[in-house]
Amino acid sequence: DMQGKTLLLTGNVALFYEGGYEFRTEEALINLDAATAEGQKPVEGQGPAGLLKADRFTVLDRGAILRFNDRVWVKLFI
Repeated sequence: DMQGKTLLLTGNVALFYEGGYEFRTEEALINLDAATAEGQKPVEGQGPAGLLKADRFTVLDRGAILRFNDRVWVKLFI
């Protein structure tokens, strides 16, 4: 959506973040103006700190804040 400055990604979506984190989901809505992303489909991720699964996610503040909601499962590597 060029006017709304949003990008809807569907299918096999992979999101990568600094520090070696990767998250996979089937859908992500990116708001280019607000520098946010959200997904209402299950998400799985991994990185140096551990593994994660959740039913949905929100990314705020250009990736500084990651929120995972509904049936969240985390395994920390400590």
